[in-house]
Amino acid sequence: LESHLAPIPMDEEVSSLSAILMDNDYYDFIKNGQKVTDDLSIISHEYLIPLKSRAWLDLCQLKSSGETIDSKDIKKHKNDVFRLYQILSLDTDIALPQTIADDMRVFLENVSDEPPDLKNLGIHNTSLEDVIGNLKKIYNL
Repeated sequence: LESHLAPIPMDEEVSSLSAILMDNDYYDFIKNGQKVTDDLSIISHEYLIPLKSRAWLDLCQLKSSGETIDSKDIKKHKNDVFRLYQILSLDTDIALPQTIADDMRVFLENVSDEPPDLKNLGIHNTSLEDVIGNLKKIYNL
């Protein structure tokens, strides 16, 4: 079974389908972060963090607009960002397209409203502010 990815132009009303449809910036970003391991196409962890951030934003927006969204799904995406953070090298330098950078900024500005339990996620001796600062540096925010 052969598959093919192609960007599909879309407007704001369908952007909540980000797991299936994505704008050109996200499509190109994923293509840039793609690598092949054992004949499997995967995305590098440093490219996955902005995608998880966007998924969190999308779910939060849907929930606030009255959609039935399981809070566990929202929490999972947020926690995944911080789990993946632990395997980033602090000298990683990722240039984000403006739309993705804007989404990352919104995520980082709002995640403090319901902060993750860093210790439970295995992040010790580092504050949430330090993690956010490091993510801003890594992603040139």
